[in-house]
Amino acid sequence: MDPINPIAGNPEVLNQIPTPQLPKIKNPLVLIMSILLIVTVAIAALFYFQIQKLSKELTKYQTQPSPTPTATTDETADWKTYLNPENNFSFKYPPELSIYNNKKGLVEIRKPEHLLIQINSIKTNETDLLKWWGSQKIESYSQNPITCFDARIVSKIYYTKTISSIEDYNKPDELVIDFHKDVLQIDINFNEKNPTSCWNVDNQPRLILIPDKGSILKITFPDGGTKESNQILSTFKFLE
Repeated sequence: MDPINPIAGNPEVLNQIPTPQLPKIKNPLVLIMSILLIVTVAIAALFYFQIQKLSKELTKYQTQPSPTPTATTDETADWKTYLNPENNFSFKYPPELSIYNNKKGLVEIRKPEHLLIQINSIKTNETDLLKWWGSQKIESYSQNPITCFDARIVSKIYYTKTISSIEDYNKPDELVIDFHKDVLQIDINFNEKNPTSCWNVDNQPRLILIPDKGSILKITFPDGGTKESNQILSTFKFLE
């Protein structure tokens, strides 16, 4: 005799048996927060690694000795000062040089063996430097015709470097003085059409014409401008 199954023949009892349910996440916010937490931890770890790396680089940089700045020496610090209130200018010069003033607008800076700089105050109402220069026939110091010279308006005077090697071509000319106004720089013009007197190597002056209150200061460098004469020129000032 087969055993009796009370459930098999009773559909009502079968319907009353609960069906197993899979667990559900009651709050989706928990999942989102979990993902955000993982991402936040990862970003924090990345930032920490970068900060540590940067800190090591800064420490390495700070421990390197900084270069010691090179002190610039003023070679004119112990020079004498010459004042010329009559013609409204001043300059400094080495104590071993001598100053000659004829009290008629001519001042000369001399070495024992030769003239270094000549400054001549020329009274004139002409304010156009090029026009005044063009009215001259002969340059007074060299006695050369003005056609021997090349004149150009500048505001800054540079010390022309001496070319002794290929590397010298790449070196910039050294600034001597900035007048902060137009002056006339006049140099020998080495033009083959010029007379032979223009080519005299012992007579090739550089000239600078500076306008000032009813006069023109004519500064002459008989030797064309040496380092010493340019140092003197760098200290030139008009008096207030």
